[in-house]
Amino acid sequence: MKKTFLIIVFLCFYGMNLSAQSFEEIKSQCKSMLNEFCELYYDDCFGGREYIVKSLTVTDVEFKDENTIRVKGKHRYLNYINLSATASYYADIYRNRNYVKITFHKQSEDVFGDTYWEECTRDSDDD
Repeated sequence: MKKTFLIIVFLCFYGMNLSAQSFEEIKSQCKSMLNEFCELYYDDCFGGREYIVKSLTVTDVEFKDENTIRVKGKHRYLNYINLSATASYYADIYRNRNYVKITFHKQSEDVFGDTYWEECTRDSDDD
């Protein structure tokens, strides 16, 4: 199922005609992809925390190069003690002819209140 998701993302992302779409359409597609990504991989990537379905928002989309889009925003999750928390994220969606990779970076906080970034990467070669 998870590999199928990445293949579908690849096909959608590869088929995106970035110059012909509005910023809002691209933002909406990225939001949909990242919500699905988090539903599938969040628990595996960030053990002990659970993504709150459809909580991801997109505040910015940036074209890093012809193959990579960076998406920024906020999302909610249940932390280690099952309390809802909100965190910033940024994600890089990379694609070429035969491959798609999503790297999701979430901001976290340690017990002293210091923030740091955690990363999760999945690609079309993952099982």
